[in-house]
Amino acid sequence: MAGIKITDLPTSNTLDGTEQLAIVQSAITKVATIDDITSDLVSCTDHTSLVTYVQDIDSNTGACATAAIETHVRSTSACNVVVTDDNIFTGTQSFDALSAQSIMVGTSNYAPAPGGISSGHNNLVTGTCSASVGGYFNEVFANGSTIIGGNNNQTEVGALFSSIIGGTNNEHGVGSSGNSVIVGGCCNSIFSSDAAVVGGQRNQIETNHAHSVILGGTCMSSVSSQMAHMQQAQITDLPTTDSNVPGVVFRDGKDLKVSTDTLTVSDTAGTASTFSSSVLAFNASNFTYGPVAASVSGNYYKPTFASTDELSVAFYSDANEIEIKIERSQSSLQVFIDDEPVHEYAVGGYQNRLLKLSHTTAKVRKYELRGKSYGFGGVYTSTESQSYSVWPYTTRRARPLLAIMTDSYGTGFNTTYGISFAEQLADFLDMDLHSDSLNSSGWSSTGSSSTSTRSASMVGLSRSPDVILACLGFNDKSSPNQATIEAGINNWHSTTTGTHSSAAIMLASPWTPVGAESGLTTVSGYIQGRATALGADFIDINGVITSDSSSLYTSGDSTHPNVAGHTFLARRLQALMLATGNVPSSN
Repeated sequence: MAGIKITDLPTSNTLDGTEQLAIVQSAITKVATIDDITSDLVSCTDHTSLVTYVQDIDSNTGACATAAIETHVRSTSACNVVVTDDNIFTGTQSFDALSAQSIMVGTSNYAPAPGGISSGHNNLVTGTCSASVGGYFNEVFANGSTIIGGNNNQTEVGALFSSIIGGTNNEHGVGSSGNSVIVGGCCNSIFSSDAAVVGGQRNQIETNHAHSVILGGTCMSSVSSQMAHMQQAQITDLPTTDSNVPGVVFRDGKDLKVSTDTLTVSDTAGTASTFSSSVLAFNASNFTYGPVAASVSGNYYKPTFASTDELSVAFYSDANEIEIKIERSQSSLQVFIDDEPVHEYAVGGYQNRLLKLSHTTAKVRKYELRGKSYGFGGVYTSTESQSYSVWPYTTRRARPLLAIMTDSYGTGFNTTYGISFAEQLADFLDMDLHSDSLNSSGWSSTGSSSTSTRSASMVGLSRSPDVILACLGFNDKSSPNQATIEAGINNWHSTTTGTHSSAAIMLASPWTPVGAESGLTTVSGYIQGRATALGADFIDINGVITSDSSSLYTSGDSTHPNVAGHTFLARRLQALMLATGNVPSSN
């Protein structure tokens, strides 16, 4: 029957409480005395809740199954179901609302953490607010993560907010693999953040290769961050003309090409623009100068204190062509566009020059000049077809300042448009840079190359450095004189710390371009002794290059680093400087 209707019930309780109420379900009869259930039934006076604690009866022996308590509920009413123990719902259930710390659906699933959901078969969810939806033998240990279907997939602790969708034996590994996804495939794994593997077999995103993706393939390992990896690709409907937008792939007949923003550099004598009509931007409000103070002298901005101080000029322009007006005298200069080196020179004698930089397309670009003994006379832009702008590079946050005093190593000597170890070290440490680099200089140098003279470069900085690193000593190796070297260190240290008393001072040993040498080891010992006496940090790079590795990192002159050597030197310095605990965070 669909229901029971009873009228004219007695108004008082005529039962003594020992009577039994039989409940029939299939072939199993469950009984309970009225005393056992009256209080709960009576308490449901508002008909909004039902609380039951009914023990299951074994169908074979008739004994109570005391190992578990089951609440069997069939409800199509508006009542909420309130339960206080582990519950197993059998048959068809209908609830307006179901509130639970965790939910397990299917067979042999386990989800003990708050907010966990486990369904399917033999799935385990221990991460908070995580889920395994369907599938077999999946395990979710990370918080806020999900596995949908598949078999034997695993999301380890640390892989926050990551997902695996289907597939077999896929894994988000221990460590920084958060915000990542694996879509199908077999035996794929991710050990970095913000990454993805889409299909394929035995593919892996390696540690520190964030923002990368592997698309299909077999047994592929990532080689870099911010890169797409694939073994084969079919691309249709490619453009057939060069868009002049860097990175765009296009088809030229049977050839596949990548578009580049073509740059033409011309360096000519003179001060007058070659544009048929132009405007010169020279106002201080158009440019950002640093790290030394600069002022106008003879229509050129120059370092205020000493011409040998490194002057940096940075600005933006939206023009496709600009002309930079430069005064050169025993100058060394590097030019960067969007932080990439595009031109450099070192010249003797006095010259007025125009450096013309021409692109195929007009767009906003960042320009920067870094050098010594030069004057900056402004930037010409063409007004032939339209007007372009020049404005200062001031959007980047100010980072801690690293000041370096070094020799020709800091000029990128013997590299072609390379960035020296000094620039790379500042980038690795996330610091701004002042680099005082002077060829053939050392602690024993005299005259204009002496350390007491060069300390003026540090004193004249427009803001105080957080770290000052001295990398000298190689040019002292031929006949190392302890008294002279120590005097050079003392004079430089006294003047520099007198102005920048809060800066961390670090003295580095000379590096060994062809392996250990007695002269370099001797100089290194003198520097270490002074560092200890002065309370400075000693950065020991003596012997980091051996006779076996010199071919990898040293140029053909057996003295200066090659391009790889500058990066190697910067990385070694970075690790040793951070180990002192005196490099400030840029956060």
